[in-house]
Amino acid sequence: MRVIVALLLLCSNGIFSASYEQSFESRKSWFEQRQLLESALKEGDKPKYVNSLIGADSPYLLSHALQPVNWLQWQSRFENDFASENKLIFISIGYETCHWCHVMAQESFNSEAVAAVLNQHFVNIKVDREQWPLVDNRYKLALEWLKGEAGWPINVILTPEGHILWADSYLPQAKLLKVLNALTHRWQTKPATIRHTAANISAQLNSLAEPAVINNINVNKVVDEVYLQAGYSLQNEAKQGGPRFIREYWLLGLLQKYFEHNDKSALALVTHHVDSLLMSPTYDGINGGFHRYAVDGAWLKPHFEKMLYTQAFMIKVLAQLYIATAEIKYRIAMEQTIDWVETALIQKGGRSSAMSAVSDGFEGGYYYFGTDVKADLDLAGFSLVGNQSSGLVALTDLNKDWTNNEAHRRLIIKRKQNVAPLVDEKIIVSWNAMYITALLEAYSATDNKQFLNLSIKAAGELWQTAFVGQKMHRIVFQGRASIDATLEDFAWMAQVFTQLSFYEDWPTRVQSTHDSDAIKLVSHRERAKWLLDQLVIKYQFSLVQALDRDGEVPSVYSSVYQAMALGYQSFSEKKYADIAKELINKHADSPKSIADNFSFWASVKGYQSNTVLSHRYFARGHGKVTTSNNESGVLIEVDLEPGWHVNANPSSNEKLIATNVEVLELPELFSVDYPKPILRHLGFSQTELALYQDKTNIIIKLADVANSVPISINKPINLKVTLQACSDSLCLLPEEFILISK
Repeated sequence: MRVIVALLLLCSNGIFSASYEQSFESRKSWFEQRQLLESALKEGDKPKYVNSLIGADSPYLLSHALQPVNWLQWQSRFENDFASENKLIFISIGYETCHWCHVMAQESFNSEAVAAVLNQHFVNIKVDREQWPLVDNRYKLALEWLKGEAGWPINVILTPEGHILWADSYLPQAKLLKVLNALTHRWQTKPATIRHTAANISAQLNSLAEPAVINNINVNKVVDEVYLQAGYSLQNEAKQGGPRFIREYWLLGLLQKYFEHNDKSALALVTHHVDSLLMSPTYDGINGGFHRYAVDGAWLKPHFEKMLYTQAFMIKVLAQLYIATAEIKYRIAMEQTIDWVETALIQKGGRSSAMSAVSDGFEGGYYYFGTDVKADLDLAGFSLVGNQSSGLVALTDLNKDWTNNEAHRRLIIKRKQNVAPLVDEKIIVSWNAMYITALLEAYSATDNKQFLNLSIKAAGELWQTAFVGQKMHRIVFQGRASIDATLEDFAWMAQVFTQLSFYEDWPTRVQSTHDSDAIKLVSHRERAKWLLDQLVIKYQFSLVQALDRDGEVPSVYSSVYQAMALGYQSFSEKKYADIAKELINKHADSPKSIADNFSFWASVKGYQSNTVLSHRYFARGHGKVTTSNNESGVLIEVDLEPGWHVNANPSSNEKLIATNVEVLELPELFSVDYPKPILRHLGFSQTELALYQDKTNIIIKLADVANSVPISINKPINLKVTLQACSDSLCLLPEEFILISK
C-alpha cells in the first residue's frame, strides 16, 4: 500500500503528468462548460496544475483537480492504513453545492503558498461527503464535539495513525496557514506530545458511543414524546431567526399520527407549516421544487440549493396531504415538483443529486425577477417579496392552479434568460431510491398510472447502471459506477423493489435445476429479496448504532429498520424480523433529542400500528390488498397468490373467520357489497366452503340513508379489514389492519 500511495503522490507532483494531461483533455469540455478553467492557475492556455482528482467520479472532486495541492481522493484502504511515511494527514470534506466549500477552495486550495505547506508536510485527502457518508459522519461528529457545532467544509488533521488532532470548518487563508505551520512545527519538534494529545481526543470521542443493551422500551410512550417535541419545535422554529429547515420526516410522522388517530391538531400543524412554505420563496412556484432550507425563520431568504432528497420527501408529504384533505393545491405542488425533477435533474441512468445555489456568480441569482414582470406575476398569482425593484417571488393564492395559465408560462420563459445554476450530475443510489418511493406515494395518492410507470422505469434504469459486476454500487457518474454500496443504499433500494413487487404478477414457482439460474434478479421480487439478503449479510449492530442520528435524510439506523420491517411484512422471512427487533430492543431508552431519532421511532410506530395508506401485503406475503376510488365508490381489491384463498362473507363455517370490511367513522352512511363466493372442497373440510381466491373486489358505497347527508366519499375513509388466509392444507391466523382509502 505504501508503494501505491507513493506513486499517487509522485503523480500529483507531475512525474506522470502526461497521463494526467490525457485525462484532462478527455474531460476538458466538462471543465469549460462549468467555467472551471477560468479560475485555475495557468501556464499559457493550459492549467498549470493537474492532480490525481482528475480521475474522480464526482463533480466536487473534479472542481479541485486543477489545484496545486497534491490531493488524493478517499479510498476504503485508508480505514486501515494511510501509509503516510510519518506525515500528518490533512482531510478536507465537502460537496458540490456547498457555497463555503468553494469559497475555501478558491481562497486557500488554489493558493500556491498554501499548497507548498500542504504538499511538503501533509498527505492531503479530499472527500465528497455524498460519496462517503460514513467518513463524513465520523468527522462531523468529531467537529461537533470539538467545536460545539459542525458545518461544511470540514477540515481535519490526523496523526499518521489516524487519530484526530484538530478539526474546523471554513477558515480564511491566513488562519489556515497559521494552523498548518504551527502543527507542522510541533510535529517536527515534539511528535510524542502531538501523538499523546491526539490519542486523548480519540479516546474521548470513542467514549461517547453508547453501549448496546437490551431495553424494555414502551414504544407508544417514546413516540408520544417525539411527536410532542416535533409539534413544539415546528411552532418554535417559525419564531426564531433561522436557519429554518423543512423537517420533511417530522411532517410525515405527524401525518401518520393523524391517519392513525384522526388527530386533527396534527393535521392542522402540518397544513399550516406546508402552506406557509408553499407561499414563500423557499418553494419555487415558477419551476417547481423546494430549496434546501431558509436562513430566516419566515422562509423569506432561502438557501438556494435544491437537493434530490428534499424533493423526494416533500413529494411524500404533499401526496399524504392530498389524501388527507383532497385539496388540489397539494396535488399541484406535488406534480410540479415531480416535473421539475424530471426536467432539471433527469439524466441517463438516474436523477442528479442536486442543483447548485450559485448562478452567474452569486447565490440565488437565477430566481430573481424585476418589476417589469409585475403584471404577469399578479396574473399568475405571485408577488415580489419585499416590494423591491427586483427580488424573489412567492405565491399569493393556493386556491387556484398557478401552473396552468399563460402568465405563468411567460414567467418561465423570462426566467430562462437568467444563467441557470449548475447541476451535480452525480447519481447517488440511495437518494434516487428515496425519489422512486416518493413516485410510488404519488401514485398511491392519485391513482395516476403515469407515476407508477415512471417509478418502474426509473428503478429499472437505476438497477442497470448501479448493479455492475454482480454487485451494487453507490455512485454513477458519466455512465460509470463506482464505490461499493453502503447500508443506506441497500436499505433504500430494498424498499424500492419490495414496494414495486406489490404491483407485479405473482411469481411462477419453477424449481431451477441449474445453480447458475438460481438468481437471475429479473423480477422486482427477486431483486428485493437479493437486496434484503445482502443487507442481512452486511449488517452489524455496532456499525448501525453509530449511525442512529437523523440528518438531512433519515438515519441509516432508521432506513435499515424500515427495509427489514417491510421485508418481513412482505416476504415473512424471520431473519428480517430478527434484525428489526434488535434495532428496537437495543436502541436507547428514549431519544436524546427530536432531531436525533425521530424517523426511527415514527417508523417503528408505523409498522406496529397496522395502519397503512392504501395497500399492503398480508398472509406472509401470499396476499395483497389495495384500495382505490372508482365511479361506484371505494374499491377494495384482494389479490391472492395461486394456491391461497380467504373465507367469503358470510363464512360457510362458523369456525372460520369471514372476510370483513368495516367503515370506522359513520358506518351507517355506507354499505359494503361482497362478491359471490367460489364453492370448493378442501382437504380439511367434508363440506363445500365459500371462498374468495385470485382477485376479488369488494365495493363500499354511500348507503341510501346518506343520500341527503352532505358527506363526500372523496375524503379519506378509515377501513378496518379482517382476513383469514388459507392454503389447501393450512389456515393462517386471522389478520386485522386499518386501510386509509383516498
